[in-house]
Amino acid sequence: MLSTRRAAGFPRHGQILRRGSSALVVAVLLLGSSVTVGLLAGCPSVKRNPKLSRSYYLLGRDYFQKKQPALAKGELLKAVEKDPDNGEAHQLLGVIYFFEGIHAVNFVDRRQCIKGDAARDQQDEANDAFRRARKHFQSVVKLAKRRKKVESDALNYLANIALHFQRYEAAAKLCDQALDNIMYRNRY
Repeated sequence: MLSTRRAAGFPRHGQILRRGSSALVVAVLLLGSSVTVGLLAGCPSVKRNPKLSRSYYLLGRDYFQKKQPALAKGELLKAVEKDPDNGEAHQLLGVIYFFEGIHAVNFVDRRQCIKGDAARDQQDEANDAFRRARKHFQSVVKLAKRRKKVESDALNYLANIALHFQRYEAAAKLCDQALDNIMYRNRY
């Protein structure tokens, strides 16, 4: 007679070890991390972790370089969650959202078959992506103390976003700020 555990398809202890220790390690890690998070909830040291943030950023950057922006965005959001002062993650997130907005706008502009509600939905999607990009680029500008090139790049993107929303005076001001850096190589 089979026990209910075996009948339900649960592996026995020996089967887990024979399959490899990876399943056991994953189970222990998951259990351990959930207990740790539960015990340390509300502790400020749990929320801010620059080393983990850097790891998530590097993983996100790797996904971005491999042309997988959705996966990159997920890792970069984790990086910003672990360390809100991670300027590199904010910069790359801003770039991803900016290009999502450009893609959505181009989709509406180049496809004349999109009319009515579908065109409005696509335009709303573009506007949302540009707003998210603006938020991340503004964080980059705040965080870029001695890194003028990074600040100038972010200001350039912010100027393009301002142009999208037809805020021409703000765009001109942002361009002037970006161009104040005489070493800025993308002066256009």
